[in-house]
Amino acid sequence: MTSAVESALARSGYAVANQQGLIHPRLMTRLQPNHFPDLCTIQYPVEGQDSYGQVTQAWATLTGHVDLRCRLAPEIQRSSEFQPQGQTYGRHSHRLLLAGYYPTITAKMRAVVGETSYAIVLVQPDSEAWSTRLLVEVVE
Repeated sequence: MTSAVESALARSGYAVANQQGLIHPRLMTRLQPNHFPDLCTIQYPVEGQDSYGQVTQAWATLTGHVDLRCRLAPEIQRSSEFQPQGQTYGRHSHRLLLAGYYPTITAKMRAVVGETSYAIVLVQPDSEAWSTRLLVEVVE
């Protein structure tokens, strides 16, 4: 198929087979309201110093990564507990699917969904470049 024919089909709303697979041009737009019910903001760590010279850590929002459509689901097999210095903490892993391809997200960042912050453990962009999967965990 020539590129002119592919362009005409895409403009008319038909799916076009290409090197990335079979993708409908409006697929993500139609999926977002129901399949991605949550909103997520990606933040990165910023180090500074307080008035005593001690290193402090704060979080800044990554530009263009505010209120991203997402779906959060618990990863039941990866929950655990650990006990440093006599205190018990629960570590709960989740899968976070973002509606979009975000190659700038790294494992040093965190995702904020609602009022909960999740440390990003693993970033997995999909092969079609239309979504990004994150393995995240919250420590309580």
